[in-house]
Amino acid sequence: MSAWIVGNDSINKIVNSFYWLRENEHLRYKLKDKFKISFEGLNNEDLNEELKKFGQLLVDLNQNSVNQRYNTEDKPFKFVFSDVKSLSIFQFLKSVECLAYQSCEGNSEETEIYKFLIELEEYLRHRIIRNIEEYKNAKWE
Repeated sequence: MSAWIVGNDSINKIVNSFYWLRENEHLRYKLKDKFKISFEGLNNEDLNEELKKFGQLLVDLNQNSVNQRYNTEDKPFKFVFSDVKSLSIFQFLKSVECLAYQSCEGNSEETEIYKFLIELEEYLRHRIIRNIEEYKNAKWE
């Protein structure tokens, strides 16, 4: 398997989508508890700083994984936050899946941010499936 550095655009898709995903308080609390990142009650400047911190955590995870895969010590790029709106839940999931796949080398899977990413991925899949009409109409026995 090869691994590569996921681009700033993909990280922005995840960061922005997570911010706009309002209904999962469990994941928001976990982000606050584990990583001291919260989006509540902030002005725009402070909110952008919190979103940058979240994005940088994801970039660092990815770089750490790639470094372990190729036995390198490259420094992570500096995440640049940009406001991305109106992403579908499908794009959100695909971006999370891509980052998780590119960030699972060495001990990266043992980190709290990787575990958070996988929990987010599972939540998104569950949410998508529960909204599919065929699933809704399937029998529960």
